[in-house]
Formats: sequence, C-alpha cells, structure tokens
Amino acid sequence: MADTKNIELKAGLGDVKFGMDVEQVKTLLGEPSHREVIGKDVEMPTTLLIYEDLGLSLFFDFPLQFNKDLGMPWDNTADFEQISDKAILACIDVNAEDVMLLGHKIIGKSSKEISEMMDGNGITDLTTDQETWGETRISSEAYAIDFFFEQDKLVSVNLGL
Repeated sequence: MADTKNIELKAGLGDVKFGMDVEQVKTLLGEPSHREVIGKDVEMPTTLLIYEDLGLSLFFDFPLQFNKDLGMPWDNTADFEQISDKAILACIDVNAEDVMLLGHKIIGKSSKEISEMMDGNGITDLTTDQETWGETRISSEAYAIDFFFEQDKLVSVNLGL
C-alpha cells in the first residue's frame, strides 16, 4: 500500500503527488470507496475520489492558465483557458488519525499547537477564520494548507498546489 501518512507541503501526501492523474492514483491506492463528479453541468467538472478507509478525499481538476489575450485589464478579468485534456490531482483533504506533518501526528491537536508547530518551522503567514458552518480554519496561503478545527481540535487538513 502506498504511503499516505506524511504531508509534504505543496507536493502531496506521501506517494500521492499533486499533478498525478486519476489512473496513477488508482494504481497506488486501488479503487476508491466512492467516486463523484462535481459540476457535471460545467465545461470542466471536478472528479472526486473518496478513500474512506484512508481518510482521504482527492480532487482532480483540469489545469488552467490565465490567458491575458482573453480579457483586459488584468485585474478585472477572470478568463482562463484549459491547458490539458487530463484532470490532475489538485487538492487533498485528509482526516486520517495517523497523518503526519513536519514529523508530528496532527489530528486532534489544538489550534495553538498547530500554530506553534507551523511558526517553529518558519511558516508564519497563518490566518484564522471562522467558517459559517462552525469550524475554525487556520490557513497558510504560501504553503496552500488549511487546518479545520471543531471545538479547538484539528479534524481535517486540506492541501493544495
């Protein structure tokens, strides 16, 4: 079985790396518990593979690139073009109790413990927000990571490119 325990910031989760396609991930992890397509009615839907036994949700999107020729001025446009016909792993949500970050098991830790661990490793751009559904989120934009807390205990981590 592939390593899915160690978060590698901006790289992936163990052997599961950002940029892999669905088939590459399935070769490593096997068939998912569930597979969904989000946004079936849009041009570029997101494929979601859920591995319940591993505590993983993997999101596959089509890579996009901003096209400066599609709209101007730059700050008033959101025109992108698809640069690939293959969806790639772009986001990982993990809630497995044994997931590790920077050498520490993190699920169940308090927001203070996570903030101190990140700060102690030079990651100081943390912001804190209260989600409308009740969870507290601590994020680092530079490292594309979000920590979600319920009653000040870490319940899941969302990783991106």
